[in-house]
Amino acid sequence: MKRLFNRLRGRDKEPAKDVSPPARTSFRPQASPGTHVCTSLCDGIASLPPEYHESVIAQLSTALGQTPGELTISSITLKNPRIVPEETRDIESELEERRNIEGNVNLARMPLALPTTYKYPPLPKGHARFLRLGGLGPHPLAYLESHSLENPPPYIAISYCWDPSSARRAMFLDSNSFSVSETVLEVLNQVQASQHATNTKQLLWIDQICINQGDPDEKLDQIYRMGEIYSKAEKVFIWLGPTANNSDVALENMGRMLDEVLAINQAILSRQDIPDDTVAVINADHGKMYGHLLSRQWFRRLWTVQEALLARKLVVMCGYREVDFELLVELAYQLLMYGSMDLIQPPGISGEELSTVITGVFNLNALRLPTASPDEVLKGLEMDKFRSLVTEARSRQVTMPDDRVFALMGVAPRQVRESMAAVTGKVPTFQLYAHFTKCMLENDPEWYFLSSAPSKDGPSSLPSWVPNLNSQQPFASNFAQASYGFSAGISPETRHLISRSITTQELTARGFRLGTVEEIIPQIAFTEENQNMKLHEICGDATREWDQNSTRLCQELYQLGPEQFPTFHVNILQAQSAAKPPPLDGRALEAYHLFWTCCRLRNESLRMINQQGYVIPEHYRNLPDGVDRFADRAVTVWRNDLSPDDYGLLLGFTSTMKLACSGRPYMCTDTGRLGLGCPGVQVGDIVCILYGTTVPYVLRQRSDGSMEFVGDAYIYNAMNGEWLVQRDGKGPDEIFRIR
Repeated sequence: MKRLFNRLRGRDKEPAKDVSPPARTSFRPQASPGTHVCTSLCDGIASLPPEYHESVIAQLSTALGQTPGELTISSITLKNPRIVPEETRDIESELEERRNIEGNVNLARMPLALPTTYKYPPLPKGHARFLRLGGLGPHPLAYLESHSLENPPPYIAISYCWDPSSARRAMFLDSNSFSVSETVLEVLNQVQASQHATNTKQLLWIDQICINQGDPDEKLDQIYRMGEIYSKAEKVFIWLGPTANNSDVALENMGRMLDEVLAINQAILSRQDIPDDTVAVINADHGKMYGHLLSRQWFRRLWTVQEALLARKLVVMCGYREVDFELLVELAYQLLMYGSMDLIQPPGISGEELSTVITGVFNLNALRLPTASPDEVLKGLEMDKFRSLVTEARSRQVTMPDDRVFALMGVAPRQVRESMAAVTGKVPTFQLYAHFTKCMLENDPEWYFLSSAPSKDGPSSLPSWVPNLNSQQPFASNFAQASYGFSAGISPETRHLISRSITTQELTARGFRLGTVEEIIPQIAFTEENQNMKLHEICGDATREWDQNSTRLCQELYQLGPEQFPTFHVNILQAQSAAKPPPLDGRALEAYHLFWTCCRLRNESLRMINQQGYVIPEHYRNLPDGVDRFADRAVTVWRNDLSPDDYGLLLGFTSTMKLACSGRPYMCTDTGRLGLGCPGVQVGDIVCILYGTTVPYVLRQRSDGSMEFVGDAYIYNAMNGEWLVQRDGKGPDEIFRIR
């Protein structure tokens, strides 16, 4: 660590490398026998290969309303040079060549936007088109060929972001002009440079060219074949865009950055002192380069998700640099372990935004199927993974709201994909969401997906149990997952009581009431704004105040004195399940006392300074937040004196509490039930259990007798079917109509 910190303070800066573009060289290919024979009319377009001349002359004639004989072409400027590599190359020359290709500001800048004259032939069923990059010259030249997806030749697929604002440029496809976006030309140039560097000539699949965008039926067919296309590619290039904000340096030194974050995490776990300026030095020196890199649009877009999920091998390409996706995932994991974005946060980009992106990278890798067989790909993701993906997708960007469904169909479970094929593209957006939710619940026996319904923007025209997929969920921990082991409404003895019906307007289910919400302690500690707090920062004032108020509620409900501690309160803070072993090896109460001691110590330090006039050291007095820093330092010294066993207990308890309580208020019902509510819960809401589901739900009575879905909840001693077999303390069975 000392070597690391010394290196961070006194690192010599490497001189900047000259990446100025090479001088333009003239390129005038000669006509080969049997091809177009040039005339004087071709003198002005001699910079183009002869096979292009007739097409250009014909298009200019049409555009100007003149015959070829009336034309006089003095010159034509097509600023899209290609670099022809030498026959003998080494790694350094290839890298320099690729840098020059990108560094040339004239690359893919064509002021003459030629119209598309290429005509797509019909695509046979079960086939896909592939691009074969042709000879080098001032224009990209390529050829399309179709192959069956059952046994396609080796090819590379491209995952990139469509940019509607990207200027239109021209290339030649099967000797016919073809209009593409500037982004696609950038991709083609760098991919071809990569192929030259590795001496490979695989076919290429890129949707903007390989799919006839003017044929809706073909587009829909190919969307549903995305799983096959990306899973059968030898490699998928993730194109982040051209070099900017030192992205080339970031990719080149990603391994070093990973080592530095790992060293900090290890120092925190081993309670080593880290110099106060370490994080600031890393950020100022090179850390923020990674913030800029992770802010690229690819990491935010939804369509790129299924493309990355199914790839056998993922390679991140930004400008002329490449890096394996696995290295980026490991860096994302270590940044999440660190818990804060201050290491990589550049100006103008919020920590919450970066946290969402980095979490998305890690979650995306967890869902990947790089070794799936073709049959497994056709089956799609397992339902639990697909549910997680739908939730993750709501934080990503799309051009059209319907893409929230379309962009996931390539990896959807087969039964979902087949059910949705009948409605996709034929209904308004909110009806599409209702059909999708109905389909998900019909294929989800435990109704895990119902917990996904709350939305930050929930329009009144959408049923309350249908998520607005174009809006994120309110910030809250996720209880609706199998890993918690909850089974609130599941029991072999009550399986016959399950009664449900689903339409796109209404959800009905049999269940019973646990009570009505009577008091709520709002969540002020584990909020969305504080989601990036480090684990060792949890013992702060907000956490102490929220826990004190929650403890008071327990004591009042059970008529305990101020010195009597309700031990079950610790189980609520951990969202404990009776079906799983006790958390922290049965030492949760001991861990809670360590947590509370930590909170009390910090509060006592602040009280002594602010009320009793305790004088803090001079170097703290000169800092604007010196008092808080000194209090944190007191906590650090105390924590460092703990035994390794106690320190592990403290970290385990605080991390589990943060995971369980995030975004959730503490609450009690009129029947004496305590637990964790959901965002938006109000006094008077109904807490119920529906037969066959895993968690209790919060509903709100409507004037017409139906219910509004609010969210799910954790209710102590009711999460594992305890109330399914009891008669007293619960309401009678009833049919809940949720609209």
